[in-house]
Amino acid sequence: MDSERYAQQVVDRLFERTFILKNLPKSGRIVPEYQHEQIRELIEGSYRLVYHLSVNQKLVIITSIYHSKRLFPESPDDFLNTDF
Repeated sequence: MDSERYAQQVVDRLFERTFILKNLPKSGRIVPEYQHEQIRELIEGSYRLVYHLSVNQKLVIITSIYHSKRLFPESPDDFLNTDF
């Protein structure tokens, strides 16, 4: 029961962190593994919320949520969407 409550709290905090992106899309840091201006992340506890920022900075796509102990893919291509 406690683990379910804890999991819901983590999900709620991650969801709340995304609200800042509406007004401040560049508020997340550039993902250091890639050094790509459009691949950014917000940190919440032990999690990295990775998002792709469009070139015109008007669209943000959350691409993944990683636990900080997991390794990122070697290529940033998994996070780039060239359709926008």
